Amino acid sequence: MAHAPSSSAEGPAHGEVEYALARPDGLVRWRLRRADHAPARGTVVLLHGLASNLSRYSEFVERTRLQGAWDLLRLDLR
Repeated sequence: MAHAPSSSAEGPAHGEVEYALARPDGLVRWRLRRADHAPARGTVVLLHGLASNLSRYSEFVERTRLQGAWDLLRLDLR
């Protein structure tokens, strides 16, 4: 699966990298924040509801203690 770094109006949280994948039916975007301490215990996937977007979890990603041991992935399927 090919992907490339991307950018949007509301930028990635500290330590996050944003990616985008162009598909015939639209653009899929995601942001990934790697755990502070490698290796990560796993990945927490944050999905928003139909009427929202990946910014729904911006504050959570910035403040959660999970970022110490877990990779955090915010996915935007809109």
